[in-house]
Order: sequence, then C-alpha cells, then structure tokens
Amino acid sequence: HTLTAAELRRKVDATEQEAPRKLPAPEISQRIEMLQARIKPLIVANFLEPSHHLINSLVQCVEDGRVRYIEWARCTSRTQEVNNVKEDNDLKIWKADSSGAIRATSKEPTMSAVLTTELDVHHALRRRGVAYEVAQAMSFEVHERIINYFFFELKKEPMEGFAQVTLQQVAAADRELHVRLAEATRGGFKAGPAGELPLDLHVKNILEGPELKWILMPLPKK
Repeated sequence: HTLTAAELRRKVDATEQEAPRKLPAPEISQRIEMLQARIKPLIVANFLEPSHHLINSLVQCVEDGRVRYIEWARCTSRTQEVNNVKEDNDLKIWKADSSGAIRATSKEPTMSAVLTTELDVHHALRRRGVAYEVAQAMSFEVHERIINYFFFELKKEPMEGFAQVTLQQVAAADRELHVRLAEATRGGFKAGPAGELPLDLHVKNILEGPELKWILMPLPKK
C-alpha cells in the first residue's frame, strides 16, 4: 500500500522540470543482455551502449504515454557517461513548479554526443535504437529500419543538376518522424495486436508515407 500510494503521488505531482524516472541498473543490464542474444554478432558495448540518462529519458516517455524527440546530441554513450568527471550527479538546482512551490531538481547532464562525421551520427542513432528497445517503446529492428531508410537516402547518387541529400535534411526528417509518431499516439502507448512494441506499427506506416520522402528529396544545385 505504501509503495502504491507513493507511486501514485509521484505521478500526480510530476512536473516537466523533474528528472526522468530511473530504471534500475540490474534491469537495464538484463534487457541489454536479452537484446544482445537476439542481434548477434552485433555487440552492444563501448560506443554502441547508450547512457543510462538516454535510457531513462525514453523510459519516462513510455511512462507518460507520449513521444518526445531526443536530439542526436543527447544520444550519448555509457562510456561518455562513466568518463564524464565534470558531471556531479548530487548537484541540485532549485526551480518553481506549476503550483509555484520551490523544489530541488536534478541538474541536467551537460555532455553531448560526438556528431563530427556521418559514422558518428550512425552510432548515435544506433545507441538511440538500443535505448528504445530497453525502454520497451520501439524494437531495435524497427529502429534499424529507420536508420537504413535515412542513410539510403543520404548516400543515394542524385540526378544531374541536383545536390546530394545532407545531414540537415536527415535531421529534419527525423524530427518529422517523431511529430507523426506523436500524432499517432495521442491516446497513449498501446502494444500491437501480435505483441509489437507501441511504436513499431506506426513507424512502418510513416516510412511508407510521403511526408519523409518530400523532406529527403535532393535539392537543385545553385
């Protein structure tokens, strides 16, 4: 009764300023091991293992039942999180919530993912796919379909007189994808008829639609 009451109180009193709910480390490890056994020989380690903060951000989205866009720069690795010596997890800042009360909230991490090259972007998106799977929002395989879709358009040879698709266009398409996912899940996250994760079927429908194709069209050369 005490635990249930505390959980209900946390959901009722939750604000946008509060830190995301933390998934226990043993549960994160177990879910990654289950994913690892399914996607061999790809190894989820080092730069492909998502940070706990990234995972917890998506866990909070699932708990709230609504989609939030995770910027590429926030798709950090566990290695970065461990080596981020400047980050003080015990540091608190004071903010006013919606009711006007002053509350102590956790300081947002200041680290960001390296996005210097296309390979860095690919690794960041793959870390996000692992985090989506751990959070039980979208399966790793479906997120890989998103990555393959984006990079196929990015590396496709354009027609004469047109420029190649840029990473800026891919980023815009990624944002549009999440806007469409938010529209499709207004009523909350619901599993598919065959047990699919909540976002899997919606992603397949959006990738087959025309919205992303318009954004990823090669532009005429100046």
